[in-house]
Amino acid sequence: MTEARSLYEKGTELGQKAQWAEALASFERSFKLRPHAATLYNVAQCFRAMGQYARARAKFVEGLTWSREHGDELPESLATSSRGYVAEIERLLSRVEITLAPADAKLAVDGAPLVNDGGAWVAGVASPGAPATAPGARFVITVDPGTRIFTLARQGFQDVVVRETFAPGGSTKLDLQLDRLPARLNISANRPNALAFVNDVDAGVVPVSLRRAAGKYHVRVTEAGFVPYDTEVTVRAGEEANLRAPLEPEKIPITKRWWFWTAAGVVLTGVVVTTYLVTRPEPDRQRLDGGGLGWIVPVP
Repeated sequence: MTEARSLYEKGTELGQKAQWAEALASFERSFKLRPHAATLYNVAQCFRAMGQYARARAKFVEGLTWSREHGDELPESLATSSRGYVAEIERLLSRVEITLAPADAKLAVDGAPLVNDGGAWVAGVASPGAPATAPGARFVITVDPGTRIFTLARQGFQDVVVRETFAPGGSTKLDLQLDRLPARLNISANRPNALAFVNDVDAGVVPVSLRRAAGKYHVRVTEAGFVPYDTEVTVRAGEEANLRAPLEPEKIPITKRWWFWTAAGVVLTGVVVTTYLVTRPEPDRQRLDGGGLGWIVPVP
């Protein structure tokens, strides 16, 4: 209780010196220790003084609601002032009609996502954070006047950062488009000298990294003496596909090896010779010449 009051008094002192950021920090710490509608009123005043009108309006409304729920903590004068400030801020906020493509992109304004406040989308109220999915292809938001930074993001698309300046109470149309990103295809293999082909076009010696439009590709990796590796790969916009080809040595049939036919030739030659010697007919013996005496000795 004592610390909360001390922080409240410090915030009041800092506010009187127009040190609004420091005063805001003190009031917020005080509210965490001891919530009170008057503290919320002072928090809203700090945001208003710093030109953060959307946050100020939200805190004025929160203070009025808190007061009603806790026995009208706010004096009637402060409640009346709060309602007046809410009306004033309504006239100051700018309205932006956004056309977004693609419709499911994520959006942040000044580093924070949008907030749905009773069906109306408001920027500048949420805590800092990553872009969140936008309401659709076409919607209206309210923003603080001045220069605002719109950040759009979506997987497969190039992030877009747009700076726009809005007049107090103005109404503006804003067309936001995202540029499609190419896909990346990384090809490697277990053989350092293998060649990669993408859709039958030489892509070079692996490893190779290629930027291509999103889609389906036929990849072939080859090296002499190894079985070619063929596959189909599909990559989406902005994504990266890593493909490693496991090349296996070719299994050459024994009948296609050079030494098989050399050895087989020798064996076949031996077979032919042997067969010929075995199967050739016995030659007719020449008639014996008995000489002048005509003696002939038969040979068995």
